[in-house]
Amino acid sequence: MCKRALCWLVGASVLLLMSNLGSAQILINDNFYGGGLNAGDGSSVKGGFSLTANGISAASTTAEADSYAEVVTTGGANGNAGITSNTSFDALSAAAMSKGLTVEWVVTSLSQTTGANGNTYTLQPDNVFFNTIPYVGVMFSGKAGTAPDGVRFVGKTTGGDPTHNLSALYNYDRASFLDGFTVRFRISEAGWMFEVEGLDIPVMEEGTWGDFNLADVLDGDSFVSAHAQTPGADLVARYDSCTVWIGKKDASKANTPRPENGASDAPRGSVLSWNPGEFAVTHDVYLGTSFADVNDADIANPMGVLVSSGQDANSYDPAGVLEFGQTYYWRVDEVNGAPDNTIFTGDVWSFTVEPLAYPVAPVTVTATGISEEGAGPENLVNGSGLDADDLHSDESSDMWLATPVEGEPLVLEFAFERVEKLHQMLVWNYNVAFELLLGFGVKDVTIEYSADGADWTVLGDFELAQATAVATYAANTAIDFGGAAVKYLKLTVNSGYSAIGKFGLSEVRFLSIPVQADDPQPEDGATDVAVAGAVLGWKVGREAAVHDVYLGVDADALPLIDSVAENTASPGALDLATTYYWRIDEVNEAEAISTWEGDLWSFTTEPYIVVEDFESYTDDIDAGEAIFLTWVDGYEASDNGSQVGYLESPFAETTIVHGGSQAMPLIYDNSGAATRSEAVRTFAPALDLSANAVQSLSLFVHGDEANVGGQLCLKINNTKVAYTYLTDVLQRRQWIPWTIDLAATGADLSNVTSLSLGIEGAGASGMVFVDDIRLYPQAAEVIEPVTPDDNDPNLAAYYALDGNVSDSTGNYPGTAEGAPEFTAGQRGQAINLDNSDDHVVHALAEEQVWSAYGVSLWVKTDVFAQDQYSGLFNNNSSSSDFQIDVDGTDPGNYRYLGAANRVIGPVTSDWVHLAVSCDGVATRVYYNGLYAGTANSADTRFGQIAIGINRGMNNRFGGVIDEVRLYNRAISDAEVLGLAGVTTSVPKAL
Repeated sequence: MCKRALCWLVGASVLLLMSNLGSAQILINDNFYGGGLNAGDGSSVKGGFSLTANGISAASTTAEADSYAEVVTTGGANGNAGITSNTSFDALSAAAMSKGLTVEWVVTSLSQTTGANGNTYTLQPDNVFFNTIPYVGVMFSGKAGTAPDGVRFVGKTTGGDPTHNLSALYNYDRASFLDGFTVRFRISEAGWMFEVEGLDIPVMEEGTWGDFNLADVLDGDSFVSAHAQTPGADLVARYDSCTVWIGKKDASKANTPRPENGASDAPRGSVLSWNPGEFAVTHDVYLGTSFADVNDADIANPMGVLVSSGQDANSYDPAGVLEFGQTYYWRVDEVNGAPDNTIFTGDVWSFTVEPLAYPVAPVTVTATGISEEGAGPENLVNGSGLDADDLHSDESSDMWLATPVEGEPLVLEFAFERVEKLHQMLVWNYNVAFELLLGFGVKDVTIEYSADGADWTVLGDFELAQATAVATYAANTAIDFGGAAVKYLKLTVNSGYSAIGKFGLSEVRFLSIPVQADDPQPEDGATDVAVAGAVLGWKVGREAAVHDVYLGVDADALPLIDSVAENTASPGALDLATTYYWRIDEVNEAEAISTWEGDLWSFTTEPYIVVEDFESYTDDIDAGEAIFLTWVDGYEASDNGSQVGYLESPFAETTIVHGGSQAMPLIYDNSGAATRSEAVRTFAPALDLSANAVQSLSLFVHGDEANVGGQLCLKINNTKVAYTYLTDVLQRRQWIPWTIDLAATGADLSNVTSLSLGIEGAGASGMVFVDDIRLYPQAAEVIEPVTPDDNDPNLAAYYALDGNVSDSTGNYPGTAEGAPEFTAGQRGQAINLDNSDDHVVHALAEEQVWSAYGVSLWVKTDVFAQDQYSGLFNNNSSSSDFQIDVDGTDPGNYRYLGAANRVIGPVTSDWVHLAVSCDGVATRVYYNGLYAGTANSADTRFGQIAIGINRGMNNRFGGVIDEVRLYNRAISDAEVLGLAGVTTSVPKAL
């Protein structure tokens, strides 16, 4: 094996290239087209990219956190206008994000243009689609399928089409985008953001990767383009510029401010911090309340805002400076070392400090008396009539107006969700245009409050100022509560501004001082919370000295697990797939109210722990990131015939993968001195497989029919576990789950320092792929095959195809079209279809809806590359139809094609068993008896039963089909195994 020497040369070449370009460069290997980086089109390259004759220089993943790279292309392009890239760009993006960088695509000013013949071509709105990455983009007009016009951000579903809409549909003026606009899409490890500027409505959304998998975003074919199709051959769609940048755009400046630039609720005790510029030795910090002063000040003219100069730390604590509700501006200048001491002037950032008190929400209110229709007490707390500046309208329908019941007081009672430390009550009085004449406004009131609804305290009698009777009325009464503990409040009306006997108010708002813990981390309701290194965090209540932490699985009986002085706490060992409830009580014995009980929050832990997904490996040997540097093979061991990874990059497998974008190739050759082929990964610190309620270890293996012999084994430390299920596991060209009961292995699970995967057996040779090694809290299960009886009452149709196309159930007799022949089958005879005009069909008199169904068939062909949609089975209804077909690739795959699609498995020259099982909600697909995935749709309407042709009745399959069974119920995993001829139990995939 020569890969070590070969890879050393590659690594040395990259190192030499880096030494010439500087360690802060990000380099990528790619070709850009469709606008591209061609001479004379106005393209320019900045930062870490280095142009070569063929595009961009070789890849490196040694980018530092302050590196950046930018490509800008200007000018127009035909058809797909933009920057397009391939897998290396995806790999670079992933590597950049792993180092804390951000990747952003920007496409600006798509507009109508004039073609070569002088004609003006207008872009057709229905055909404009900004693809930022595969199936993740900004889609214009009816492409989302829910409205004829609009703009929508769409995301890719795993293995599916762009049907996962992440945004609302924004309706816009068709003409607006023809005047030019900007689309911006940004991704980082934390999440995504997109915005469209220049339309007649603003479009901006952001989110986390809970919406869809980052792995699906970086799935090997990323690109940025403005795709526009217009009638005629000349067209053309023009963009004024496309930009791709990675990291930050000026590595010399301070960046990544904390608090974030524009933050609107920064804690009063905030410490300012930032990521330093690449060359900074010291930092000058400017801070003030005037943008102009902070922007214009310098060392020579500090203008009273230079608060620290020449400091070493990249943080500044303005203790005692920050005021509630105040907006501050700040800037950090980065100062180089000697001899030049260059100053890199920073950007001006801003943040606004938290207010003294926050509005209480939600608030409910009830009223005695008889309220006017459409003017109920709910108008007092729902914001009706208030504009963005809290100015109230003069519309009576935005207010409350009531008449007391004779002999009874008119009382408003307000209730909060929890006890609040109440600061103020703001009142907008009744404010119709003639209020100064009518006098419906409330004047004299008595206010009482209670923390529990039982014991009441009279705050006092108060006079509410009369409204101004204008449409821009500001609250003009503020009642101080002095920090009283309040959950319930009564306002009793004693008099109004007239004697008419009607009383009204416009709005009432309550402000409380935030003494309870807030902003939980993990967020309330969070899912997939990692159990390793989990930390509870929160925003502290303003008066807290100690924080009592309650955590448990029973929301009604939470145990106290810790009392801490900081605003973080360890939850201790967490179990997988478990919902936890927690609460923080803020305690200060020096205060009149010593304990403020917090809200009840919850989070759910991740369903499994990833031991190895093979996604982190790159081809950078110098950085120690090659797969064979972690999974050590038999390169230097004569008795170990294994080889991990390929001899040439990419070293990991990137096509045959179970999850993500990479799997581990394990080549084995147990000949000569080699008695085993084994790859070993060590762990430091050791893994504790006995923690977190773990019961099972699961992995997936993928073999090949050319593999010879061998026994698949796994070792936990030195305890060996042999695979004892499918005898041909290494010869099956499909992903096969192996789930291991850890307790049954007898290994020391609390101190696992190594895992080994290998193949034993003299003379064994071949290659397998391994992926997705995980730990689960579920017990390992096996599926025992069950063969359904041919007399099953739910067997709706059975085509044995033994010399004819009859249905042995008698329900749906087939009719042969063309001149199909019959040949030896998987069982008896089978139908041989010529891919020209042969097929079998039974047309239903009228469409039928089957609430559930199952399909089972055998297929064999020597033609691996058939036309896309070459059908094996279909139901061809007017809606909700599906087919089992071939996907048109070379070599091809069998797939389920319906409202949602799913690849089933590869086309081979051997007999292959295919099955689908629909339960009315989703459709499971199977390959050679084993579960292969789920299509999240239920295509339950049948217009016909057809074999050997697609639902469009125009693409026929070439090959042999046998034993077609159709059930009017879902078939189970065990039944599929039996129908596929599997006689041994197999592990159930978790």
